[in-house]
Parts: sequence; structure tokens; C-alpha cells
Amino acid sequence: MKAFDMRGIIFDFNRTIFDPESGALFDGARELLSALHHEGVAMILIAKTGEDRQKLLQELQIDIYFTEVRFLIQKRLEDFRKIVDYYRLNPSKTFVIGDRINLEISLGIQLGLQTIWFRNGRFAHEEPDVQNGRPSHTAYNWAEIQSILEFHYDMSFNNV
Repeated sequence: MKAFDMRGIIFDFNRTIFDPESGALFDGARELLSALHHEGVAMILIAKTGEDRQKLLQELQIDIYFTEVRFLIQKRLEDFRKIVDYYRLNPSKTFVIGDRINLEISLGIQLGLQTIWFRNGRFAHEEPDVQNGRPSHTAYNWAEIQSILEFHYDMSFNNV
């Protein structure tokens, strides 16, 4: 493996993988997480610290898919940078997937990573601006996220 040649995905949790309003995963999330895990993609979940978050991940049976789970009080650029460095992630092969253009997507853009803005729900009205930059991709459901990843990783998740 060459330096910084790994592909990876930094995921947000609430309103990206998990819909707190319905208390369930978004359609297609579990299946795609499983497929990416089996393909050996480094997957890091960054979520704000919350009551029983680890327990929720276990109950949803998705904790097993992640290379690492980090619960943070606040998401910061330095946290994302440390992940990229630690896992030797190639910026052109690494995605940040989240629902907040002004938070995780902006941090990914600042690091030169690929970004997928999951534009739905509570923060769908946020608009990209000069300060935060524009996401590499915008998706409105997990089927679109899957298509973007299949194209960029040159793979097919036929069984998803």
C-alpha cells in the first residue's frame, strides 16, 4: 500500500444514516454500509456526543461496519485531518457524507476531500456559500449516494 492511497468515508450519523424523527435508518443505508464494509473501504463515523449513542449503534446493528466511531462534543477540522492522516486516506478517494453543508461538508471541502451532501430533512434548506464552498455531489436519498460511490470507486454493489 502506498502512502495515502486508501479509500475511505467519513460519515455523519444523525439525519445522514439515522433519521431521529422516525427512529430508523434511512432506506438503503444498512445495505450500502454492509457492501462498503465488505469491499474494505475504511468507514469512520463521526457523531456528536449524545446519550446512549453507542448503544443505539449496537441496537441498529451497524456498529460492526465502521472502522472507527468517534463521539465528539463538536466536529472540528483537526478531527477530520487526524482521521485522514491516521488511516492514510487519499483525498481523491475519500468522501465526507453528511447533511450539514455548513458543518461536516464544509470541513471535508477545506481538506480537499470528496463530499456528498445528503440534502434532506431539517437542514435541506441550507445553501452552499463562498465561505463553506460547494459540495462535490448532492444526493437526496441513499440510492443516489450508492450511485456516486459506485462511479467513483469503480465498483458495483449489485446486491444492495
